[in-house]
Amino acid sequence: MFVGTGSEASVLSDWTIAEAVSAISRGVRMRVLSREDARTALAGIDGWAASAAERIEVASADIRAAERMLRSLDTTLRTPDALHVVIAQRIGAPLLTFDQVMAREARKLGLTVIEI
Repeated sequence: MFVGTGSEASVLSDWTIAEAVSAISRGVRMRVLSREDARTALAGIDGWAASAAERIEVASADIRAAERMLRSLDTTLRTPDALHVVIAQRIGAPLLTFDQVMAREARKLGLTVIEI
């Protein structure tokens, strides 16, 4: 997720939503979430994203930029996190993350990071 400054809304990439949906789906497959709880969680994500966040598309250029980052062999990021970082770079927004490795790597690239 990316955070706007001041009164700007939070920004979510399609990739962020896809990862959240994947985690919920995995919870159902692992039997730690019921289908009903998963549907409730999905509705909550959709409602929040529609009302409190701006959703942006992942561009082909984002994927190529993530590939270039990984080909440099100078990062410990995996593809999904590299994609989050390059999208934050493209839109010029701070990166909001729980992931300390992604935060460290993003800072190396000059991004502002908000760790939660």
